[in-house]
Amino acid sequence: DYLPGVPLSRAADEMKKRGIDPGSPEARLFGEKLLRSLTDVFSRSILESGFFHADPHPGNIFVLDDGSVGLIDFGQGKQI
Repeated sequence: DYLPGVPLSRAADEMKKRGIDPGSPEARLFGEKLLRSLTDVFSRSILESGFFHADPHPGNIFVLDDGSVGLIDFGQGKQI
């Protein structure tokens, strides 16, 4: 499947390409929204389904074009 977005590891570069200063208030809001989204997705995954992604590095976390979060590479995961 295709995720329309960029890996978290390239999010700062993408912001710069869009003219957003990584130290700006917009970037801070983005970071806060991203933190809420990541907390929600990992909490729901673990607490509701009992599944956890065991390899959540910035290359496996995508920031999608609509601002939501996408996860890839579930090769390292466990059902608890």
